[in-house]
Amino acid sequence: MSVDDLTSSRTFAGGKVVTNMEAGLLVQQRGEAYLAKKWRISPATEELIRTAIDAGFGCMIRNDHPLRSSRWPATKGAIYLAFSPTPDGQWSVAIDSFNPVRADYRVAVFNGKYQAQFREAGLPFTFEARNKGSGHLVVARQNVIPTLKALTAFDHSVLALNRATHNGVGFTTEYVLQHKVLENWAETPWAARYDVVRSEYPVDGGLTSRRIDILARDRIRGIG
Repeated sequence: MSVDDLTSSRTFAGGKVVTNMEAGLLVQQRGEAYLAKKWRISPATEELIRTAIDAGFGCMIRNDHPLRSSRWPATKGAIYLAFSPTPDGQWSVAIDSFNPVRADYRVAVFNGKYQAQFREAGLPFTFEARNKGSGHLVVARQNVIPTLKALTAFDHSVLALNRATHNGVGFTTEYVLQHKVLENWAETPWAARYDVVRSEYPVDGGLTSRRIDILARDRIRGIG
């Protein structure tokens, strides 16, 4: 079957389903879905998803990512496939370098909180170009599958968000404030003019783009 067959669909362990759409790959899990733009079903894609799930990273849609505004049936989606052990912690690995022509991805980025365990296990990586001395861990294409398999023995508690529980009146952290604003966006006085967009928005494009946090875009002028 051609990787360009728009009817192609695959089901993986835990009821996760990916389906070729015209603009990318529809990822479905636990009644939620989003469009992974430009991704296609291919042998490389299937191996990646199957290996990640078998390694314990069965969560492809977390509680806050992609953002609700990027969930299906919205078509803006996201540019990545991502995997995590639980829906309520930080992400473990994300890949946004898929090439539809080659039907393969280029590199994978692992959460920088794994750094000590990567070093202890002797796993090869480089830091992202935008943060060359620390930060998230870039793994070359030929090492992605072995690295995922090695992570089955890792301590994933390092991905805990460690956010203080919000009790009482007011906002205890910036995260709580941002979450409440996004959660109640339709009730704000600026909702009629501004559309919610994802945070960590790439400025330059590409894997190592500089990023800024942005909450909304002016739908009239099309600017952030």
